[in-house]
Parts: sequence; structure tokens; C-alpha cells
Amino acid sequence: MKWAGLDVGRHHDRTALIVLDELTICDALLIQGLPFDRQRVALDDRLWLHKPRLVAVDVTGIGTGMADLLDLSGWRIHRANIGSGDAAHLELFAGLRQALADPAFHVKQSLPHKAELLAELKALAGTYTPSGRVHVAASSGHDDLGFALALAVLARTRGLKSSG
Repeated sequence: MKWAGLDVGRHHDRTALIVLDELTICDALLIQGLPFDRQRVALDDRLWLHKPRLVAVDVTGIGTGMADLLDLSGWRIHRANIGSGDAAHLELFAGLRQALADPAFHVKQSLPHKAELLAELKALAGTYTPSGRVHVAASSGHDDLGFALALAVLARTRGLKSSG
């Protein structure tokens, strides 16, 4: 079964899509500099290649609009509000950590943006906000692919729970 995670960006951030085939990362898409409507077309085309059972989308900020558009295209969407400190933020990265430690976890050899994804994962760091909440972000550079992977793992976890 396939699952997908989507971190939506607009001007400075990139839009990143990661597709998991069980615990193997089988595809990655980075979009930068495209208008929102063209991003949706590119995402829809890539999703049709894989037909994931569930797509987890970060709906913090502009991700809400993309989640709505993909929902209208017929994709089953899990809307994840992963704002810093939210309980979902902690669940998201605990799930990622668990998946990365699983012996079944693999990265497809020919994965697009593989080196960039690995660099982003190494740069992810957790800190605590002054109010005691957890905040995860890249210590340097981008974190879009890392977040998209965490969202794909969340889609898999939620999808497996709902299918019993």
C-alpha cells in the first residue's frame, strides 16, 4: 500500500511530496516557483502515478487550500495541523523517528532528491519553546522533504489504524 505526505510552500519555501510504499520511500517531488494552480496539477499528476490510499497534508497556513483542491480531485486527505507545539507536531516527529529506526525502512536507490532528503533529515532538530512546547525545524537550510516524509509516515499510521 502507498501513502503520501505533502508539505506545501509558496514563494520562499518549496512544496515537497514524498510517497511511501509501505516503509520504502519510492518517490519525491520538489516544486519551486510555480503558481498554486500549476502546483496542484503537478501534484495531481504525480499522485495518479502512485494512487496512495491516504495523503497527509500540512494544513498550517496555505496547505489548507491545497488540501481542499486535492480533496476535490478525489484524493483521500488527512489534514494535519502541525503548528509548533501542537500535539500533532509531537506525534508527527515521534512517528518519523520510529519509522526511521524500523529495519523495514528503505529509500529507493534511484529516488529523486535523495541526497537532499538525507541532508534535511540530518539537519532536523527539536527544541523547546519558552512555553515548553516542542518545535522541530532544520538547523540550517530547508526542511520541506523531511516534513513531507514525516507526513507520509503519519498518513501510513493513520491509514493502517483506520483499516483495522
